[in-house]
Amino acid sequence: MLNKSIKKPYKIDLLPFAIVDLQNKYSSLTERRKNMSEEMSTFKIGDEIELGTWPFDRRGKVKKISWVIIDKYSDGTGLLLTKYGIETKQYNAKSGGVSWESCDLRKWLNSDFYDMAFTEDEKSGIMTVSLKTECKGGFFGSLFGKKTVSTKDNVFLINAEEAESLFGNESKRKAKATPWAIQNLAYADSESGACWWWLRSPGTKSDCAASVCDGTVNTEGLKIDYTSNSVRPAIKFNLNMYAQIIREQEEKAQ
Repeated sequence: MLNKSIKKPYKIDLLPFAIVDLQNKYSSLTERRKNMSEEMSTFKIGDEIELGTWPFDRRGKVKKISWVIIDKYSDGTGLLLTKYGIETKQYNAKSGGVSWESCDLRKWLNSDFYDMAFTEDEKSGIMTVSLKTECKGGFFGSLFGKKTVSTKDNVFLINAEEAESLFGNESKRKAKATPWAIQNLAYADSESGACWWWLRSPGTKSDCAASVCDGTVNTEGLKIDYTSNSVRPAIKFNLNMYAQIIREQEEKAQ
């Protein structure tokens, strides 16, 4: 005969525990976003961060790329320029009239360099920017009457105006080439070690592009097929994402 005095199993209401768990997760997420925001807000113009990889020494050993924040915007993004001349490239292999839009260096920066240097996580923080580049004088300026060319780039070169305005003096414009770039015939001053590096602005003649030479902005430019100029890539990067990207990379490395 069934003993009716046996009590039914006690049921635990899990809802309050689930709510507490959700509250804890939300608080943790909020705190993490707060910490990331605080970390982002500490970035200043002139600070250096590491992002992407590229050959550094003469044997081609890959290292993290050092970038300098040369400008910062209210939306949490920053304009980054590599600390060193990291590669040796011609502005364009074929001499003659060429614009930033169609030059070989732009193609290389937005294809080979972009794909090889950055992880997918890092790419998510790189902004595609709309650029207008002057076409003063020379082939494109006089023959076709173009004043500017418009492009959308993930990686680019700063222009002559930015090179003048974003650096306080010639000394700050000077940069050394990496041993890898020197191995690939980059020019380096025998005393200071400073390299010459390309700008995206055209020179005064159609077959020239502006450069920084010994810290001076050379608007007359160098021949676009010159083989000893270094490249200092630039990107617009979401600094809000930097701390998160670094944490994820560290977690994957463990």
